[in-house]
Amino acid sequence: MSAGHLYKSWIVAGAALSVQALAPGTLLAQSATAEPTTALEEITVTARKRTENIQDVPISITAFTGAELESHGVENLAAVARLAPNLQVDSTAAVSGSSVAATIFIRGIGQTDFTLNSDPGVGVYVDGVYVARSVGSLLDLIDVQSVEVLRGPQGTLFGKNTIGGALNVTSRRPSDQASGHVEFQGGNFARRNVKASFDAPVSDTLLTSLSVASLNEDGYQRRILQPDAQDLGNVDRLVARGRALWKPSDRFALDFIVDYTRGREQSVPQSVLVIDGGSTGAPFLPAAAGVIPGTVPTIRPEFEGRFAGTDILNGRFIISDPRISYYAGPSRSDFDIFGVSATVAYDFGPVQLKSITAYRDLNSQFARDSLSSPFKVADTHDRYVQKQWSQELQLAGETLGGRANYVAGLFYLGETGTNSNLVATSIGDLDSGGSVDNKSSAAFAQANIKLTERLGATAGLRYTDERKGFSPGYLGGSQRFVSNANGLALRLPPTVPLILDGNYEAKSDKLDETASIQLKITRELMVYGSYATGFKAGGFSQRIGPGPGIPAPSFRPEKVAVGELGLKWLGLDARLRVNSALFHTDYDDVQITPIFEGIGPVTRNAGKAQIDGAELDWAFAPNRQWNLSGGIGLLNTKYTSLTPESQVNRNLDGSPILTLHSKLAKSPHLSANVTLARKWGFGNGNAFSASVDWSYTSELFNDVLNSVELRRPALGLLGAAVAYSTRDDGWVVTLRGVNLTDKEYIIAGNAERYAENIGYTQATYARPREWWVGIRHNF
Repeated sequence: MSAGHLYKSWIVAGAALSVQALAPGTLLAQSATAEPTTALEEITVTARKRTENIQDVPISITAFTGAELESHGVENLAAVARLAPNLQVDSTAAVSGSSVAATIFIRGIGQTDFTLNSDPGVGVYVDGVYVARSVGSLLDLIDVQSVEVLRGPQGTLFGKNTIGGALNVTSRRPSDQASGHVEFQGGNFARRNVKASFDAPVSDTLLTSLSVASLNEDGYQRRILQPDAQDLGNVDRLVARGRALWKPSDRFALDFIVDYTRGREQSVPQSVLVIDGGSTGAPFLPAAAGVIPGTVPTIRPEFEGRFAGTDILNGRFIISDPRISYYAGPSRSDFDIFGVSATVAYDFGPVQLKSITAYRDLNSQFARDSLSSPFKVADTHDRYVQKQWSQELQLAGETLGGRANYVAGLFYLGETGTNSNLVATSIGDLDSGGSVDNKSSAAFAQANIKLTERLGATAGLRYTDERKGFSPGYLGGSQRFVSNANGLALRLPPTVPLILDGNYEAKSDKLDETASIQLKITRELMVYGSYATGFKAGGFSQRIGPGPGIPAPSFRPEKVAVGELGLKWLGLDARLRVNSALFHTDYDDVQITPIFEGIGPVTRNAGKAQIDGAELDWAFAPNRQWNLSGGIGLLNTKYTSLTPESQVNRNLDGSPILTLHSKLAKSPHLSANVTLARKWGFGNGNAFSASVDWSYTSELFNDVLNSVELRRPALGLLGAAVAYSTRDDGWVVTLRGVNLTDKEYIIAGNAERYAENIGYTQATYARPREWWVGIRHNF
């Protein structure tokens, strides 16, 4: 990275700071009898595969304890984005309908698609285990010890798909005392949540815990054509986690964790924003599916005769209120997620060996009506089955008389899965989808060296070998377009192959490096500079429009190289924490999706991009009662070159939609958050506390084509909480509200407006204002 780039970033960003300190919401969870200290609490993280003070780690990282997240009303990974700069997490993916398909971006890098062929741009790790797919990665955070947001490529130690960053979730360690809690929550949308956790030590060497949660809320979008149907966007799931920690000696430990999530929900809400006939001015026509001009979509049989002019699907079915819609098609978001892991650690004295063995299983089905109308135009049905097994070995130790420490290891991930995408249209069904057989192997090593009392350095390498196997065949079938009577009238054969059958394979390998230097200017102040690279493997697109059989469209790996400067400071007798990072990213072969070719959303390589930006996180405890914290993130993204394959989508005047002036998706120029908390103690040991938090993001685009209808204007979200706790936190009563000003904003969507004779834009809006009362008993 050139000095000019760094200087430009510094001018744009100022003295940016990056690392979340003690979130003031912790006051809501403190013991009522404990004397709060003036100093901020020390934060330890495991970002470098060992426990360290966050102030000594030369990377941009934000960390939260489980208590902090609870006090902010954070119940899943999507809500963490309110508290961390340059992080965007949405609870669904476009064209899916799934309520657990997380879309995660850090510093402008992520992934908007959910198919098995699309690797996430941000890695999600749970107790050291990588979660390979976006479907199932929207974790419900129950009994969590901490969540770490690691920005930038973590290619050395977190080598699997951490090109943009990582979310590292750690569950709570079982207590050595018999204890637990039970909590009941009630609020608007008929919230009726029950959460419980129990710690039951079997002996001095065997500790166990069990956490369960039943989560239920009504939906927030009413289907006016089906008044008796359940509202879209409801919550109906069961979450459980069990853990056993066996430590028979100081040298050996076995940590066994099982988790399970079951959901039976409606699909996420779908609001249609645009319906038009493109350049012909005709009613909406799925021409790419074989409908000739003048042919109309089919109205669903149950609605025949209920509308005047039933041969026309047009803007009369657009409703400006996102809380209601003409949604009339299938609605489903079912999922069963199971995971088990065993972590074995042995201390040999000079070195420590750790083994992480894990298996995860996902079975999900979700369906949606893409145009939210009484017409059957494009109902999507997904069956999503995935299994993964992974093994990681880590060897850690010290050398050079304690002046250096290191970690080295091996990693393997095997994954199989099937994702069938059935698209039911008025002229026939698209039997799309495919199966994957993926393998990822890696070897890595990183060392931290203390050169002098004040100067240190870090260097690391990781070699990764990725093999992506794809077959268009699935569940005994293959990709076909099955015509109905309307389709046969166009002289289409009963079956038209979409993608040629066969076993496709993409191979890629890369050596990634990390290097940094850290200088302790004073005991409280550290500055660092770092360089890191990362990559994400290529693969194949599985969804294309009908036509003659063609090979599966492929896309190449994408790569990043990031230079970063940072500052971390803890001053005023540890009452003020101010830390910083500014960065420049060179982003090559950017993978963008969905790019609609006909009606098929495919993945293509857009070209090259640059991302400049910075983060600022800070915390201040002026006295024992008050806490103030916040963060600021800055991003400036731009394409520097574009490939011909990224120019397929064009405006009606023939000009390409994606240009050098386009912005990267989910990349607001400014993101910020601030929280203020206050606690009052009483003489009898009881306490009252209150907090208010506000988060802000400037304008962003929800899709790679920067569709105007999917643009999200600048957004500010307000939350607040009050709590009353008895002595020793035996009872805690909390009133919490999020999105208190009831903002309406889009979190996902897709636009198919620019192909000939086809035009619609569909969006999913976030949940509206929510409030709840929680009663918790700790014992």
